[in-house]
Amino acid sequence: MKRLLRFILIVLLISSDIYTVKSMADEGTAGTVNIFSVGGVGARALGLGNAYVALPMDATAVYWNPAGMEYIEKKNISVFYTNLLEGTQYNFVGYVHPIINVGTLGAGIIRVGTDFNVRDNHNVSEGSSSYQESQFILSFAKQIPFNLAVGVNLKLHYFSLWNNSDTGIGADLGMIYKPNFGHVIFQDMSFGMNFHNIMQPSLKPLEETDVLPFNFKFGMAKPIRLNSRGGQITLFLDFDQAGGNSSFRYHTGTEYVFNDRAMLRLGINNSQLAFGAGVKYSDFQFDYSFGKFAEHELNSSHRISISFSFGKDREELIQIAERRKLDEIDKQVAQKIEWERNAKIARAFENAKRYMDDEDYLRAQREYNIIISYENEIPDAIEIREAKEMLAVATQKYKDQMEKALAEIQARNAMERKKEEDRIYINDHFKKGLSFYENEEFDKAIDEWEKILERDPNNQLAQEHIKKAQVDYNTMIYSLIKRADALGRQGKYVEAINVLNQAIGLNPAEDQIRSEISQRRSRYENKLNFYDLYQQGRNYQIRKDYQRAMEAFERALVFDPYHEEVKQRYEEVKARANAKREPLTGEMKSEFLRSLKLMNEGKYKEALEILESLRIQQPYNKDILDGIDSAREQLERQQRK
Repeated sequence: MKRLLRFILIVLLISSDIYTVKSMADEGTAGTVNIFSVGGVGARALGLGNAYVALPMDATAVYWNPAGMEYIEKKNISVFYTNLLEGTQYNFVGYVHPIINVGTLGAGIIRVGTDFNVRDNHNVSEGSSSYQESQFILSFAKQIPFNLAVGVNLKLHYFSLWNNSDTGIGADLGMIYKPNFGHVIFQDMSFGMNFHNIMQPSLKPLEETDVLPFNFKFGMAKPIRLNSRGGQITLFLDFDQAGGNSSFRYHTGTEYVFNDRAMLRLGINNSQLAFGAGVKYSDFQFDYSFGKFAEHELNSSHRISISFSFGKDREELIQIAERRKLDEIDKQVAQKIEWERNAKIARAFENAKRYMDDEDYLRAQREYNIIISYENEIPDAIEIREAKEMLAVATQKYKDQMEKALAEIQARNAMERKKEEDRIYINDHFKKGLSFYENEEFDKAIDEWEKILERDPNNQLAQEHIKKAQVDYNTMIYSLIKRADALGRQGKYVEAINVLNQAIGLNPAEDQIRSEISQRRSRYENKLNFYDLYQQGRNYQIRKDYQRAMEAFERALVFDPYHEEVKQRYEEVKARANAKREPLTGEMKSEFLRSLKLMNEGKYKEALEILESLRIQQPYNKDILDGIDSAREQLERQQRK
């Protein structure tokens, strides 16, 4: 019965054109080449003769080359369907999900299946059964330095025939390299490799174990833009080798895109001709192809696939992430300010109580006023209401205290008019000083009380208030300065600037202190702005957005004009941002051609010296700048080797 079952399987798979059946052990190869290794998915790829390893631009990348997911800008879903002979259906569903700063995730399901009648050795029907084979794919891709993207697949391979089934686990590895050479031949060109079944699934649904073979694919793609309205031709060329000893197969295809809306395709799948077409509207694309899956297929078939992109593209996601980061910083700053405010209020209540117990009502008023100054921020807080009530008590007690003191002064000087005039003068300036003191304008308060000492040098009350004001004034300012310095040493420039703003708000009387505060604040602001602008410039330079990079570095130099690295980077991106095509004549042209010859000979250092000298004469010549960039990259690569 098992022999009959194997015979039925062979007849079924050959008649349906979905398998190159059995392990080909007689020819010296190992493993079973199934439709998932040679057939492919997606009408676009099949219309290009299966030459799709170097430039997969939809969710079928999880099959052709998982590294290609990193170049898909939005979330993408692709659905593929074809109906093979004898009612055999071949389907694929794939999904790609970009994640900023992490990579790109993908998933896919490939399925082929059919129903058939089972007969015994006497050709008597034993009922119907089905064949099904599926692959479940999980993918991840990430761009790494040197313009290289790497992707991996983890696959679950399921096989079912009649009452026999088995599951195997496999893996793929893919890479895509997009060179950044200045020459027009390499512009927008990409190279791809896919190591299919680098971890080979092993299946044993019947008596023997089949190991799906390793398959290596290499391809390249070159887009050629025809006009500014979206016309483009893309050339594709792939090679692959299935199994350890099999010969290389080739795949080539051409795609013409009109106005970024309509597409025509022609491909050759290892000598088998394929045709295809597509239409795109907004984020929706429909593709059709006609041809053979592989040279083993008897007849050509129709295939269709649908692709849909949605969500925000990568640039928009980066901007959203940056905005979220800034919002989080603002939130942290606001939370820090709230904590500091609550700490100041608690400390002010504690100080005010101590001053009230000591009958130092003036300082008590100042502490209560500190609390009340936050009324605009927390208008309904119980602390504000309590501080106002206690301020009224302290004010009345201080008023009584001052009236008593002034009455004593008036009584002692009542005999003399001069003393009376002095009393009036002292009283007037004392009240002005108190008003300034309550508003924490210590310098003005000291001026008013020093005027009292000009009339009455032994005025103890004025002397005491001057000492208090000077102590409070200097203590508050220097404590804020020290605190800002501590925050600055920790790199907390935002918090340090906020503290210095509080210090400058105290209106220091001495120019030296004002200058010291201003210098510190400017230094921390420059550090904060310079670092942000430098990072922006580096990110734009890496992305080759030279105009934005130049603007960022230029703004950074405002804060640190002598920073050599930023000055050098600014000149480099400025030259590339303003680069243009300029004719090379005479000796310059000869020198330029000589540099190209040296680069072809691998003498990149000598070529770079010639190009640098030419750049002095034409600093914005795009050909010279492109040559310099190419020579530097090759020289760095040569040195690394």
